Amino acid sequence: MKRLTTEEIKLLSPEAAEWIFNEAEKKHNDLIRVETSITERGYKLFGTYFIILTAALGYVLTHLSTPDDLPLTAGCASIIVFTSIAIGYIYQVIKPHLFFAPGKEPDNFNIPDYIDYFKMNPLLNQKSQFICDELVAIQIKITRQKQLNERRTGYTTRSLQFLVLGSFLAVISFILAFFIV
Repeated sequence: MKRLTTEEIKLLSPEAAEWIFNEAEKKHNDLIRVETSITERGYKLFGTYFIILTAALGYVLTHLSTPDDLPLTAGCASIIVFTSIAIGYIYQVIKPHLFFAPGKEPDNFNIPDYIDYFKMNPLLNQKSQFICDELVAIQIKITRQKQLNERRTGYTTRSLQFLVLGSFLAVISFILAFFIV
């Protein structure tokens, strides 16, 4: 979103600009709720993956010397590899990440610049100008938060795909090892 011109701001009432800003703020807050949901699911998957990894690793380590258990050991080895990859992807979801909070700190309002601007344009509605400039800022935050959420959702999807692929290959490894032994 580009900054509105002086003429555009004069045509837009402060109430309309404020309504648009409130709607944009709702969208941004919704994206933050989605971000929180993605993080919560990521932590649950991370814990589940470690349970699977620990169980498979425990089985492999306790049955390495038993030749009768080679099919299950081969299947567990496949689960270990692909669960480890899935953990790498889900870590990208839960690691500390950027968060684009709404609002600004007072230092970021550039008040002296606004004062100079309003001296040159005394007929301009100041509230509309501030709100319209904040609309530009919140649009940037919405775009960035949406991109971050989409990327983190992609990581979650890939981690689940690797877990399913690992399980599938574990079954194939088990079947192959069963017929070889």
